[in-house]
Amino acid sequence: MRAKSMFVMLSCACICAKSQAGTKALLTVESMPDGALVSVFSPDEKAAARMNTVAGMTPLEKKFKFGKSLALTLTLEKRGYAPRTIEITPASGTIQATLDRIEGEGQPAIPDHALPQSGALLLVPPEMQVIKRGFSSEGVDPDVSRVAESALLDALQSLFGKDFHVTPVKVTPENQQPLKSLWRDARTAMQMTDPIRLPYLARPPLLETSSSRKAAAFLGQSGQGEYLLLVAGKQVRDTSGMKLGQLAVLSAGTASSYASGYVRAMENNDSFFIYNIYTPDFASGLILKASLIDAATGEVLWVNRGNWKSIRFDEVGAVNAVLKELFAGLLRSATESGG
Repeated sequence: MRAKSMFVMLSCACICAKSQAGTKALLTVESMPDGALVSVFSPDEKAAARMNTVAGMTPLEKKFKFGKSLALTLTLEKRGYAPRTIEITPASGTIQATLDRIEGEGQPAIPDHALPQSGALLLVPPEMQVIKRGFSSEGVDPDVSRVAESALLDALQSLFGKDFHVTPVKVTPENQQPLKSLWRDARTAMQMTDPIRLPYLARPPLLETSSSRKAAAFLGQSGQGEYLLLVAGKQVRDTSGMKLGQLAVLSAGTASSYASGYVRAMENNDSFFIYNIYTPDFASGLILKASLIDAATGEVLWVNRGNWKSIRFDEVGAVNAVLKELFAGLLRSATESGG
């Protein structure tokens, strides 16, 4: 069996080196309806060190690893259905689960999660901080940060322009406050939402406050757009001396995003995807986060984030390469066609 695909957003060398000893069993997981995300939890793992483990979507057949307790907990999730939790053992064989549809009185059924492939897309001006850090000082370089924001905006227009009618949102006195309200909740969504589980959450996630949802609607109406795309990030460039000092305490960046790591893991039928929901804001290199919002409803349609090595924002190829990783799993045709 090939090694498990692993994507860990924090320094986890000790986890990666964990012993592979344990009982393994080939099991089948089915659901009615199918297409449910299967998450795996082990009672043998300490809660503080527990990572998120995803086996894939039903139906699936994989070798599950059991610890000393010879038990695992599976959680099945699908949009519009109540989550289902099942205890399994190595002798479980084929696991079948029926998911219950969520029905509100007088309310239509919640549709499956779907991402838009065309339409009017509003690009909110990116927010980017480029920080120079040394042993005794650390500070934001405002000039380089503005260059980075401009480079991201240009690249996004090129990336999505083939499939969408793309319009940058202008910062005017009228939309300054709505943009502030939108960013407040969007930052929380980009940081706290699990990018892998979002499409399978029972109910569509919304921007947290009514003020931010009203702001999204205002911006959508005034800009004649259906969707709002937001990108924020930070790049920390260390001095040579600082880099030498970090070698003993920090691991290299992941050079990947949640979505691309998940896709790579699922391409191997015997692989699991193991990840931490949080990105390390203290890390060196480049951190980017993005979200796609339905302007009319304030629904968070998509979220992703990741870590890369530092790049030069005046190099178009480097910016495009990072954004293709960031938008893996979103608007596939646009990603594949963006040069």
